[in-house]
Amino acid sequence: METMHIEQELVITAEPQRVFEALTTGVDAWWMQGFESPHSTFHLEPVAGGRFYEDFDQGRGSALYATVTYLEPSKKLRMTGPMGMRGPVMGNISGMLMNSPIACSSSMPVFNNINGALPRIW
Repeated sequence: METMHIEQELVITAEPQRVFEALTTGVDAWWMQGFESPHSTFHLEPVAGGRFYEDFDQGRGSALYATVTYLEPSKKLRMTGPMGMRGPVMGNISGMLMNSPIACSSSMPVFNNINGALPRIW
């Protein structure tokens, strides 16, 4: 079993509430990885137990990427799941939104811990 830990901090020119809404309701605008079709749509149900998933084109199926394990609207989002990686992989991703010292911006540290049979491209 292999382990990978990724830490990133993003600064986004928007208030935390607007960033949170874009992350949870506008997934198609920022999620580019898909299992099936270029016509797939991506959804995140912003509630504990909610799904982050891909809906394949024209009722051809779907893929579960993660389950929401913790949510504080406009502040924190944690999910557990393979996040689109193929094979026996489990990840935990956590993000927190904060006001940035840069005017009208949000700072978002993101932590991703991944365990399992990681693909060699990583």
